[in-house]
Amino acid sequence: MVAATLSFVFPGAGQLYLGRRVSAVVFFVPALVAVLWAALQLSQGLVYFAVSLLDDTYALTVMVVAVAFTAWRVTSIAHPFLVVRPRRIGLRTGAVLALLLIATVGMGDVVFSNAFDAYSASRQIASNDFTDATQPETPDLWTPDPDWTFVLTGSGGPSSSPTEEISPTPGPTCPPSYMQAQRIPSNAFAAPAAASPEPSPSTPVPSPTVGPTESSSPLPSPTPEITPSPTPEITPSPTPEITPSPTPEITPSPSPTGGPGSPTRLTVVLVGVDFMAGRSHALTDSLMLVSVDLQTRAVAMVSVPRDTSAFPFYWGGQAPDNFKINALANAIAAGRFGSPDPPLVTLANEIGFLVGVKIDYYAEIDMDGFKQMIDLIGGVDINNPSVLNDPFTCTYVPAGLVHLDGSMALRYVRSRESTNDYSRASRQQIVLMALEKKMATPAMLPKLGSLLALAGKSIATNFPLKTAKDYVYTAEHISSIAHCVLGPPYNFHPDSKLTNGTWTSRLKLDQVANLSVQFFGTESRYYGQPGVVPAPCQNRF
Repeated sequence: MVAATLSFVFPGAGQLYLGRRVSAVVFFVPALVAVLWAALQLSQGLVYFAVSLLDDTYALTVMVVAVAFTAWRVTSIAHPFLVVRPRRIGLRTGAVLALLLIATVGMGDVVFSNAFDAYSASRQIASNDFTDATQPETPDLWTPDPDWTFVLTGSGGPSSSPTEEISPTPGPTCPPSYMQAQRIPSNAFAAPAAASPEPSPSTPVPSPTVGPTESSSPLPSPTPEITPSPTPEITPSPTPEITPSPTPEITPSPSPTGGPGSPTRLTVVLVGVDFMAGRSHALTDSLMLVSVDLQTRAVAMVSVPRDTSAFPFYWGGQAPDNFKINALANAIAAGRFGSPDPPLVTLANEIGFLVGVKIDYYAEIDMDGFKQMIDLIGGVDINNPSVLNDPFTCTYVPAGLVHLDGSMALRYVRSRESTNDYSRASRQQIVLMALEKKMATPAMLPKLGSLLALAGKSIATNFPLKTAKDYVYTAEHISSIAHCVLGPPYNFHPDSKLTNGTWTSRLKLDQVANLSVQFFGTESRYYGQPGVVPAPCQNRF
């Protein structure tokens, strides 16, 4: 029994204890090689190793090593009983031996299962596509589910008026208490950013009369409280000073060779797909460009409003006045507009073309998967810049440091009735930054298998997952994050009479050009164009 226990600790130790030196060497050397190989794989950290598993070839290698090493350990443990001193195994000895073998197989199974989950996830992610372009679009309606988690079923504009796209039917009557985000003690993090006035923390449930945006009745008004209207300050002529046109620098699709587009920058378009139970189609309602300077590790995030219309195509021509960019992938799949690229590649390249930087890859996630992922990692902590008080979805998020679980995070990034689409896009950026920060920690490793299984069902991308490990250091050492939403003053709302009553917005590309050069410098396609002056984000909403 002592020999078996020693062999459990390390193959060959039990044989050496019994004086069988040759057998000890035979079991010890292969095990030592396997351990040294594992140590080499872990030498760059557990997070690096976990991300490396997204390379399906590497994951297969880890599975083979895990099975071989486990089998070798089992043989080494059983060897003293079966070969060295063959004898009948008693009940007590057999129980101990069984426990040793079960523990050995269990330890190997942990490694094998995680590698298998990574292998399955990487192959599934590469084949996922959550957009169903064959289904017709439906009107913009709000539909609460029994858990008060709202479902947006269309493509309405920011705080559109009821006469345009949002049904005039009042929202649901809130339950006795709002769904309220959990506060984080003020000493848990650095001091919060300046925030809007809010109810006292001692108040357990916000009163319907408290908060800068809440109505005086638990039933919200059918008319959104913030209705954008053009003003002289933010409503210029529909014709921007700079009209971009396709240039040789804009590559229609990510290059499969030469790494992530360029040696100094990685740029990905993140697409949030509104594809949930009860939906007849999927729209790309969250459009966010994330670009990382791989030398300085500075991140730039730019959100493009989903109702952007009349935008120039990177392959030539222009979208119709009442056609929104969140339906572009569907339209391309249906054979409209003549794009040279597949639907999601077209959408990603179009976002990059408008913002002014070359796109390398796209990634899309369905909203239900987003909710589950945040719950799986135990929620995220954010510094909310201002109170979110939405009586229509019965959601209240105080200003300052708060903790969001999956359901609250989903409400937080989708609510627009008491604010608008531009504020919603800004909140999406806040949650994304919090999610990235928490995911890039060793504390997530015990949940690796579950996270990978969920990713396989919820994420689609053309990013080569086998290269993901190359960006682990950058993700763990971000130097700065600059973010902006292309709402006012970067866009304007044209008269809806010109779009048959459809709420749309249009980009002011001269303003976008200034921001692009500020964020991307000489890598911006607007760089060097007449009248372009770098300018930081100037969001006004």
